[in-house]
Amino acid sequence: MNGTVCPVVPTGVGTGVLIAGGNFDSTDHNWIYDNWRYGTMQFWVPAALRDEFDPSKQYDTSHHNHTTDNHMGIAPDGKIAHNGLDHWWDEEGEGNCWEDNTYSRGERTDNFTVAPPSCADGGSVFTPGAFVKDAGFLSCSQYDRNDPTFRHPPACEWFDSPSKPAASGAKTDQGADLLAAPLVALTGLVFFVGLGRRRRVRSAA
Repeated sequence: MNGTVCPVVPTGVGTGVLIAGGNFDSTDHNWIYDNWRYGTMQFWVPAALRDEFDPSKQYDTSHHNHTTDNHMGIAPDGKIAHNGLDHWWDEEGEGNCWEDNTYSRGERTDNFTVAPPSCADGGSVFTPGAFVKDAGFLSCSQYDRNDPTFRHPPACEWFDSPSKPAASGAKTDQGADLLAAPLVALTGLVFFVGLGRRRRVRSAA
């Protein structure tokens, strides 16, 4: 259709910053707002999905990423434009932390099972990615922009537009969205960031 752009790799509708398989990435001092799914999203990339078959590399992504000093759900002019959830994380990796951000609802909204320690205290303690959160990778990995069927793979909701976020920010069941994690993970992209290199993400959603 005229005006429709199909990406080479799938990128989620309604997500501001996506870190997929990144290490030592810093997302700081941004205005991340009006993203109806997630403000930021972070998940690991298993070695086998990167054609790395050394067992020692299986869990070598999604470590030491810091998300700090951002304005979440707030536009530069001060207008409130909530994100669906401010932060989504699959629990993978050590040294990850989210702190000193300002939130449109007055508090952070996220899907964290347990909030990780502060950056100064070392951030998250290593755990593997939670299967229930990462379960949708295979479905979305079928994406193929040249195939009319798999431009929107069955059972992958990543390309569906989310509902407008509620002002309450109540933590609802994210089950459907958990099954929507995209193949961007398989590429080691960070929506804006590459795998395993320290970079600074500066984007206004």
